Amino acid sequence: TTKRELIIQAPQAEVFRAINNIQNIKDNEIIDSPIFTMGFPKPVSGMTENTENGLIRQIYWQRGVHFQEKVIHSTAPNLLSWTYVFDKNSFPKGSLDDHVEIGGQYFDLLTTDYRLEAVSPNQTKLILTIDYLFAEDALRHHCQLIFDFLKIQTLPIDSAMLKSYSIF
Repeated sequence: TTKRELIIQAPQAEVFRAINNIQNIKDNEIIDSPIFTMGFPKPVSGMTENTENGLIRQIYWQRGVHFQEKVIHSTAPNLLSWTYVFDKNSFPKGSLDDHVEIGGQYFDLLTTDYRLEAVSPNQTKLILTIDYLFAEDALRHHCQLIFDFLKIQTLPIDSAMLKSYSIF
């Protein structure tokens, strides 16, 4: 689980409307994160739509990435929560490193919450919580294979070292 907090200079209801309709995200509007340094495409837009199957968020990232988020809780103006829906076309070839598979056995996005709290009439605290699966054992194994291949003398890789490397 990863959690981030941000104070936004806008009323809570306005922020809730905005997070349901985010368009034309610019590179300079995205907070630096190791996940982007690793080469993940950046988000471009996210729009919540009311469908016959409930609320669905249509998400677009750079490099042609498109997937959906199935809204599981929407309580205006306090909470927007979803699970992820990926299909075989969500990540076109070359949009991610060929070794990365979101929704696979080593890495998966599970749920995300936007919680909003009024700090004042014109300030809102946004609390972003992302639950994900990240297989430490698989990472340890793959790192050891790479180190062995390169014939580098390594120290054992431990959980504390892996946890200090946050991908979000």
